[in-house]
Formats: sequence, C-alpha cells, structure tokens
Amino acid sequence: MRRVVVDATTVLAWFDADGPGSEMRREYEAGAFAALAPRRIHEDLLGAIAERTRPTAAQLARIAAELPHLGIVVQDPPLPLVAGWLARGLDAQTAPYAALAESLDLRLATSDPRLARTAAALVSS
Repeated sequence: MRRVVVDATTVLAWFDADGPGSEMRREYEAGAFAALAPRRIHEDLLGAIAERTRPTAAQLARIAAELPHLGIVVQDPPLPLVAGWLARGLDAQTAPYAALAESLDLRLATSDPRLARTAAALVSS
C-alpha cells in the first residue's frame, strides 16, 4: 500500500466538500493510501480549527476526541532531521512533517506554500 506523510493543511482540506482535498479524502477512505504524520498533527488540527471556526470549549473537546479516529498513523521523526529542516528555514510546526517524510523516504502532501517550497523535493504533486 502506498504511504504518504500528510500535514494539517492537507487533512483540513479533506473536509471542504468542493475543494481539491475532497478527492484525496475519497482515495484515503477507499484505502488507496495510508496517511502518516508526526504526533503533533492532532494539536495542529485543533489549532487550525480553533482559529478558523472559533468553536466553544465543549465543541473543540468533541473534535479532539474524534481526531484519533481519522486513522492517521502518528510517528515522530528523528530530531536531527527536524533540526536540519529548521536550519533550512522551516519553523517548529512544519519541520517535523518534512523530517518524517525524509526519514521514511515518503512523499509529503501539503498545501502550505512555505513547506511546499522549502521541501519541494519531498512534496507530492
């Protein structure tokens, strides 16, 4: 089975019914690929959801309880690789995604322009 490292921007796009991420979500749900991400993805998703929709604490807690059910395999990358991506200009939020893709020799799915530009050799098209 194909494996892909996904970041929070990619997973959030899965839930835009009319957006480009909806096709990727259908493929994921059909079992076309396994999604992997650093453990921080759940926090990144919660942060993005909180910023965009301003849910109540109770709503955010319910969302948090559901995130592990998305089935994304979480794994932290080696810290020396994270350090390398930090040195190349990524921030602490995005460097773990590039580092994980590099460590596993996998493609990285992202719609974050800075991450895509900096880690272009890893980014899936």
